[in-house]
Amino acid sequence: MTAHSGIPETTLQLGRRIYIGPCASCHSADPISLHSLPEWGRILAEMAPKAKLDTSREAALRAYITAAHAARVPPPNP
Repeated sequence: MTAHSGIPETTLQLGRRIYIGPCASCHSADPISLHSLPEWGRILAEMAPKAKLDTSREAALRAYITAAHAARVPPPNP
């Protein structure tokens, strides 16, 4: 995935690593498009504290989800 809306590539890569790592260790890596962005906002608000994500890692995950949702990226292979 390339940088989206001025978001650094490294931020998107970190968000992807979080999604296919800590997130997918408990849940399947569903297609990002499975949920709307408002639904993702609620999911992240609930799950980020459970996953012990600090604000920068949560922001990177949110950036990845937003970019992947816009690009309709298929589920990642770990």
